[in-house]
This record gives sequence, C-alpha cells and structure tokens, in this order.
Amino acid sequence: MIGKNVVRLKEVDSTNDYVKRENLSPGTVVIAQMQTKGKGRRGRVWHDDGSGNVMMSVLFEDGIENVWKYPFYAAAAVFLTLKELGIKAKIKWPNDIYVNDKKIAGILVETIIKGGLKAVVLGMGINVNQKEDADFDYISINDVLSDVLMTDVEVILIRKLNELQFDLKSSKNMFLDICRVESYLVNKKVIVENEIYDYVGIGDRGELVVKSDKEYKFNSSEVSIMKIMN
Repeated sequence: MIGKNVVRLKEVDSTNDYVKRENLSPGTVVIAQMQTKGKGRRGRVWHDDGSGNVMMSVLFEDGIENVWKYPFYAAAAVFLTLKELGIKAKIKWPNDIYVNDKKIAGILVETIIKGGLKAVVLGMGINVNQKEDADFDYISINDVLSDVLMTDVEVILIRKLNELQFDLKSSKNMFLDICRVESYLVNKKVIVENEIYDYVGIGDRGELVVKSDKEYKFNSSEVSIMKIMN
C-alpha cells in the first residue's frame, strides 16, 4: 500500500535522492517542505520558492519491463487529483501537467540499480502556492482556486496513486488511456530533434506517435519535445 509509511522532511536536496540514499520499504512516501536541488528530466531544475508545494517521492519494487509505465501512471494520478479539486488539466507527454497552457506539475522517474534493477523512484512536484516568476512559465493550484491546503493535495494524490496502482502489473494500462484522452498535444504540432511533426497519439508502450511524410514513434527515454505549436 502506498503511503502506509510516510517520511516528512523540513528540507532536503531532492526527495528522489533521499529515497535513493535511504533503506526504505516499497510504498514509502517521502514528502519535503522544501527542496534545494529539485530536478526534472534531462538535468533540468525543478524550481521551488519555498512557498509551499507538493514535493513527493514514492519507492516501488518493480521490474525493468514496467519502468516506462511510471510517468504515465503518475501523470494520470496527478490529473485525477486536480480534477477532484475542480481544476481542468491536460497531460503533456510524457511527464508534465498543464493548466491554462502553463505547467502546474512535473514528474521524474529514476531507478535504483545494484547488479540489476532494484527499485523505481517516482518523484512528483505540484505547484500549490508557488509565486509567479518571469523566468518560469507555470501556474499554481491557488492561482486557479483559493485556500487549498497542501496536505489536502497530498492526501488526494496518495489515494489516486493507490487506486491506479493495480494497473501497473496488468496489461490494461488504464492510466495510459487517461493520458491519451487528456493529452495537451491534441491538434498541435511538435518539434522533436529539430523536425516539425503533427501529433498523432501515444503508443502502447508510451511512445510519442507523430507524423510528417509518414508516421514515427519516439521513446521518452531518447527524446523530448523541443517546442509545441498550435
């Protein structure tokens, strides 16, 4: 069960790094009030101004064949969390959540490998009270609503993760269907590796499916979207 054990930290470099350092049991949730070295995919920085945001990592024991599922599993859980709060969000392949064309949440999946895959670390950051900054194009929950407590967001998110967890070991991949239906990229063009493509959808193993002269599939571990155009 996710959240049976919860570790709360006042300050940490990164909740993902903390999970990787410590000897924790699967399902343990680590939550920090502030991260000093939060990170995103491909070495990007996750900006935290200390105003009070959800910064959470969860440890999973799983096989290498399922690692690709985790960004989509987490994205669906975050989407459903925001939906329960009354916020209409969209999911940008593979690991960002957008509201009103601005980023409200991000996901980072890492692995612990010691002579083979030992565990998956799922990190999630949701802006709750983050202040606007000219250098960062994002939005926060309390920009859309008002007086939402960070702890309430955490409780809902953990519940949604538990509700969807069974799907990680099944072939149904319902969370992937949520990511498809609620995709931010529908009817948009994307630039990948300096080429412009029309967005088509998400493949059965989470690939970005696009087309120009023909259809192409890109794996999220190999490429990232450089730009999105209407």
